[in-house]
Amino acid sequence: MGQQADSRNSDSPEYYDAIGCLILAVLLAAVLGLWILYTNIAERFFCVEMPNGLLIGRATVFSKMHAGGGSDADIAIKYPDGRILRRGDGTISFYDFESMAGSYPSDDESKFNRFIYIKDVGLFIESEQPDQFRHYWETKKKEIFSEPSSNLPDSFGGNLHYTYLILDKNREYQRARCPTAWFLPEK
Repeated sequence: MGQQADSRNSDSPEYYDAIGCLILAVLLAAVLGLWILYTNIAERFFCVEMPNGLLIGRATVFSKMHAGGGSDADIAIKYPDGRILRRGDGTISFYDFESMAGSYPSDDESKFNRFIYIKDVGLFIESEQPDQFRHYWETKKKEIFSEPSSNLPDSFGGNLHYTYLILDKNREYQRARCPTAWFLPEK
């Protein structure tokens, strides 16, 4: 008699209503969770096009650098095809609309590597190409300081994360989807 009462309770419409509500709540929570995950991940595939044609944005979708307790996002300067020029804890300064220079920690960590990038010329790293680096560094400095300051763009510089935030908020620079790796090895 006790078994008959249990089977009647599981066959009741209230029992099916409770199961249906539970399934609906789980599905709604799953859809909401997937939507939140998608919006957070989708944002990481956007970059800002800098004045010299390079892109600045997230280096990876899932960053080991950020997960390790770093406060700044893992920001990178990228070529338009997605190859990374520089990433991490570097600083950059814009000299004009076509060139920028900066530094980033070397493997030694007591030193910094300096670089200069000039559109249509390329990238020169002081430790790897000292002669070309020095030539373009001096040429660019002479060119900039010989021109009247009114012809130069507003210049700014800072670490990559700060530069990304400044450009991202500025409506003059376009945001677009860019190639972003899912994972990269640690720096």
